[in-house]
Amino acid sequence: MPFHALKNPYPISYSPDDIRHMIRPADFWLRALSPSTLAADSEAISIEFHSTNSAVKDIQQRVAGPKPVFTACSLYDVLCLRHTDRILRSALLTPIAYRADEIRQLVASIRGETNASIYRTDIQSFFETINFHALISSLESRKNLPNRTILHLKSLSEILRTKWNFFGLPRGINISSTLAQYALRHLDLFLLRAEGICFYSRYVDDICIIHEHDHASIEKLIIDNLPKPLTLNTTKTQHISPPSTQPLNYLGYCITTSPTLSVGISPRKIAKYKLRITLSLKNYLKTSDFALLLRRLEFLSGRTRMTVRGRRTDIYVGLRDTYPECSSDRIDQEIRSLDSFYHGILRSKRYYLAKRLRATLSTTEWGTLNSISFQNRDRIRFARTRTHEELAKITNVWKYA
Repeated sequence: MPFHALKNPYPISYSPDDIRHMIRPADFWLRALSPSTLAADSEAISIEFHSTNSAVKDIQQRVAGPKPVFTACSLYDVLCLRHTDRILRSALLTPIAYRADEIRQLVASIRGETNASIYRTDIQSFFETINFHALISSLESRKNLPNRTILHLKSLSEILRTKWNFFGLPRGINISSTLAQYALRHLDLFLLRAEGICFYSRYVDDICIIHEHDHASIEKLIIDNLPKPLTLNTTKTQHISPPSTQPLNYLGYCITTSPTLSVGISPRKIAKYKLRITLSLKNYLKTSDFALLLRRLEFLSGRTRMTVRGRRTDIYVGLRDTYPECSSDRIDQEIRSLDSFYHGILRSKRYYLAKRLRATLSTTEWGTLNSISFQNRDRIRFARTRTHEELAKITNVWKYA
């Protein structure tokens, strides 16, 4: 039987076709792309990538909360980094985690392991602490990664180091999630096989374990197998043993195990939703755009079906769709609390926001705002085509909230 050498899976990586396949519908309006020049643009990017030895052009940093977020500036960097991420995910066999699946399995495990304890924690400054340069060095030994991908990663690491004095994985750049998964592969494998662990879940830097150890032992088990210099965030660590009534907060959900098992939305996420309502009302006072305010409040207050140009299927937006694993009674209660919060603002006699709204809105507009309810669970709004620009305009006021 003749011997056949293994075919190189990336014979012409970063070819014009590779680059063109990285373009997404939103790029056309974000980057002012024209379908007529797509082939020429893709070829120009591919040629530039190869002629510059897989260089990254520029990366910008912005502050969104307490941690820096990085963005690729040019279409060249956006598309080349997407292709690098695609190659990494294929070569590293990175598993795709879905939040709803993690919660569904966690709840089933809690229901089946009524006498086990729960340990929930996260990793302190996860992306910022991972050593990007060391991670690249560990990838160089892998034979299924093209050399140009390694050079591209090195170029990105160099720009982050020299321009921003940053040595970790850059939040906001799509390759970071893939590389973060790779960085913790040994921890995942160890904890999945460890004795006395009934269930293990990790979603990026959030960890939840159902176990039969004492709390000190399970924490030591994680710390001993966590890659250095990563550490656990003790301020977010929870130890829950039956029959504790302490709620478990994980991945935006709030799970109570006693006296009965139920699943709701975490208080932090509810607070964020209330902030979005307030920001929408405050933005109206600046812009006087009542139609936009109405679209925002309708977007927040109900289930929205949207047919967006460029997407093959409709998308649904709303609390019940965002948190599908919630118990019906719990999410009903939380939606009622949002309704009370919203109407409490409108009815307030002292809150300055309510006073300014009453002074600005017409009687008809005031009546329209009062008619909005978060409890119209079966009403579906916006059942029409909406562009990416429209969606961005609705949500940009709470982009970082």
